[in-house]
Formats: sequence, structure tokens, C-alpha cells
Amino acid sequence: MLRSSTLNVREDIIDVLVEKAIIAIEYNQILMHNLLEKMGKHIVYEESPTEPGKRSRLWHHKDVCEVLIDCRVSRIYVLT
Repeated sequence: MLRSSTLNVREDIIDVLVEKAIIAIEYNQILMHNLLEKMGKHIVYEESPTEPGKRSRLWHHKDVCEVLIDCRVSRIYVLT
């Protein structure tokens, strides 16, 4: 998938990330280590600890509901 995208990813970067156990590829899905996922979520939370509408991503349903009900967001992207 990334190799065919327009992200300008170096050809061997996927293999390097797999070799270093940063990601795994199983059943055509890219998976990451749980600690890496938690770190990423914490970084996004720190973007705006008190205002979820200012964060680049939302994971918790309470934050999503708060932002949608209060209409405090300029764009919404749904990732599937």
C-alpha cells in the first residue's frame, strides 16, 4: 500500500520498520507496537489537554461526542 502511494516513502523503509519491530504486516494490515500507539495518543492529547476540538485526532467516544455536540471543529475526517 505505502509502496504504491504518493507519500514519497523510501523503498526500503517498510522493511526497516518491520526489521526493528516498530511495525508488523499481517493479513495486508500494518500493525504497530502497543507502546508506540500509546505514545502517539499521548502526544496528540498534549496538543490540547482541555479542548478535544483542537486535537488533530480523537480516539475516545466522549471527546468525539463533546466536539460534535458543541460544533467546535472545522473539519472532520473519518478513518476506517
